[in-house]
Amino acid sequence: MDEIDAAIAALADPTRRRVVELLIDAPRRTSELAELTEMSVPAVSRHLRVLRERGVIKRVDVDGDGRGRQYRLDPQRLDTLSTWLNDRHWSSQLAAASPEPNVSAMLERVGGFLDGFATGDVAFFERHLADDVELIFPGSSQRWDKASTVASVADHAPYVEWTIEGSTVRPLAPALTIVTIDVAVRTTAKADSASVTQTMIFDDSGEPWTLRFLQQTPV
Repeated sequence: MDEIDAAIAALADPTRRRVVELLIDAPRRTSELAELTEMSVPAVSRHLRVLRERGVIKRVDVDGDGRGRQYRLDPQRLDTLSTWLNDRHWSSQLAAASPEPNVSAMLERVGGFLDGFATGDVAFFERHLADDVELIFPGSSQRWDKASTVASVADHAPYVEWTIEGSTVRPLAPALTIVTIDVAVRTTAKADSASVTQTMIFDDSGEPWTLRFLQQTPV
């Protein structure tokens, strides 16, 4: 996470993002980047130093060219950042579905479970399922508790569609929040989309938060 935090911090500046966009096309010298960004060489050099220190770019010697060095992207660091972003696809998408901070935070938790299935993140479910959690799914005669859910993570088909059609978030009791979502879901590209209502109860009485109850019913 330190590498990811460093890369994100470096890319928070719009000028540095522009430099990265230019380096996607080809390695470039400081003078070239200064010309393309319409900045002075010293100013661009400062941004290049930040990007290099945070591991986003590399400085390399140009063989047979006495004019100095070029800068190019560091694919390993960017691959790490890309993987981290992809692993959080659903949590970020669901969080953006509501402008209300409290609702957004709860939807981000829901997305975390979808990302957990997509990446086979058993540790996420062990951490965020309460020991006495109960999960009820339509058409399933199996009793889903923490142990059976964790065991199913590796074989669960990732969701390819999760379209929120409506959501409500309200307190249920001290430290308990009930989240109700009307959603269209699809787990494979060939599957038909199904509309369901999903009810979840989150417990914030400890650290980390946990899911206490989930029920999914067809609409």
